[in-house]
Amino acid sequence: MRRTIAIVVVAVVGLVAILCAFWPAARQRLVWLVLALAGVIAVLTPIATEAGEWLEHNIEETQLVDKHAEMGDTMLYFALALLVAAGLLVI
Repeated sequence: MRRTIAIVVVAVVGLVAILCAFWPAARQRLVWLVLALAGVIAVLTPIATEAGEWLEHNIEETQLVDKHAEMGDTMLYFALALLVAAGLLVI
């Protein structure tokens, strides 16, 4: 359940960032929220990745578990890109 919430939050922040990029009224109201949430995501992503790696090493290895771990490793790059994009929106 927590993974689903994290994925939804990242997607929503990304969509709101896109909205802010193209709609000035949304940018005036939401840009600081987007930046704050992107910062939180960037901080929490490595923590979630570490938890996922712990889980990977403590359950039976399957192809699905390996794929999930690979996706978790790349999530940090997306989180950092979202943080940079939110920072650029503020500027």
